Amino acid sequence: MRKLAEFPEIVAIAAETPGPAPAHRVRRRARRDVPPVLHVCRIVDAAEPELTAARLYATDASRLVLRLVLSLVGVSAPERM
Repeated sequence: MRKLAEFPEIVAIAAETPGPAPAHRVRRRARRDVPPVLHVCRIVDAAEPELTAARLYATDASRLVLRLVLSLVGVSAPERM
């Protein structure tokens, strides 16, 4: 989550740098830094409501960051995967 929190600053730096390369670096970093737990763990666990809430929060934060990054490079994000 800390890595996702850094994205506003990274995007601001990329916006100030001419050319498409900074936006593509942001895109690659977003793909790399999406919390790996989202790929290997069950998100919803009825036995662990607090953990479920945290994982849902991380999932939504990741979705928002990836949507922003895709829009920076001119790609629309899908509504569903």
